[in-house]
Amino acid sequence: MKFKVKVDLSMMDVFGNALAMSLGFGIVGVIIASIIGAVSNSDELVYLFLMLYLIIILAVIFSSVLKTTLNNTVIGSSNEETKTEKLLKEVLEELRELKNNQNKE
Repeated sequence: MKFKVKVDLSMMDVFGNALAMSLGFGIVGVIIASIIGAVSNSDELVYLFLMLYLIIILAVIFSSVLKTTLNNTVIGSSNEETKTEKLLKEVLEELRELKNNQNKE
């Protein structure tokens, strides 16, 4: 059985969103890390926070990219018709009928 995959996805949008999330979360992380460093006077605590924060942010960005990719990908059997293909077939049939009616007149 053959499968077809249709993707309506702009890679620039995906990478742009990932970059924006990285910059936004990065700025927030640096601010929080500097507050932790100033309050606790402990470099180890800041490093521990930054490592944990990095892992969480990477997971969020990865899941966002994966979600965007999967939402824009349609996987189906090659004999299945999408809604657009069905609509186009109906329009084509109506146009053929109109052409045949005009030829008969």
